[in-house]
Order: sequence, then C-alpha cells, then structure tokens
Amino acid sequence: MLYNTRDWQTAISKLIQMTVNGELKWRNSDINNASPDEVIENALQAEQKEKIYVVSQSKYKHYYDEDIFSWERSYNFSVYKTISYDPVQIAQAPSMNLIESLFDIAQNSYAYSNNALSDLLQNNQDEILSDDPYDSHPRRRPA
Repeated sequence: MLYNTRDWQTAISKLIQMTVNGELKWRNSDINNASPDEVIENALQAEQKEKIYVVSQSKYKHYYDEDIFSWERSYNFSVYKTISYDPVQIAQAPSMNLIESLFDIAQNSYAYSNNALSDLLQNNQDEILSDDPYDSHPRRRPA
C-alpha cells in the first residue's frame, strides 16, 4: 500500500487547519534534506505524536544551457521520526501547490507566536481603541 496524492493533500490540509486553530506550533528547523543543487532559504518544523513535520522553501538553479540559468523556488514537505536522537526522514510529499500554502501559514503562525509585529501594532491598537465613541474611558493618544 502506498500514499497517493490525495492522501498527501488530506494530510497537509489537516496540518493547515491545525495551525489555523492554534493546535500546532511551528519553529525554525535545521533539519535539511536538500540536494546539493538546492539552497534552503527557510525551514519550519512542528512536532505531533512522535512525528516531526518539516516544510521548507528552497531555491535552485534552473539551467537554460551551460552558462545561463535562473533561480527557481520550490517548497518541500517531509515527515521525520526521531531514531537514536537523530531525525530520520520517513516520507516526502510529492510536489504540489498546497505545500506552499502550508509554508506560508506556518511562517505566519511562527511570526505571530513570536510577536513579530507586537511593538509596531501596539500604538495603532491604542489609537483605534481611543477612537471608540462607546468607550467610557478613552485612552490618550501619544503626542
């Protein structure tokens, strides 16, 4: 029995839903399964039930001929299990657009859980709250 593309789509969709619901926490990952021709730009991992899920964004050279190439971007999703303290890849998803969606949502979740914008948004929240006509205790705006 083998996993087919629909199985992978279902599993990745579930990870997306778990992330959106706050049931899965992502962090930076140094687990790397890139080929020698790839450069990992960013990788994130989440643990769930003794499995490590890694989604990564990488770039590689797409050659048009011997000397002319362009950088292309790809997204990868792999499943690992820890064996003797080392992560061992047990599965890799086929290429599909849904992996890019998972990467974007995982990256946004990671940024949110680390309060990436909190300092920048705090003053805006205070201003928005002070403009509320129903607020019986309006906050002062910064001068």
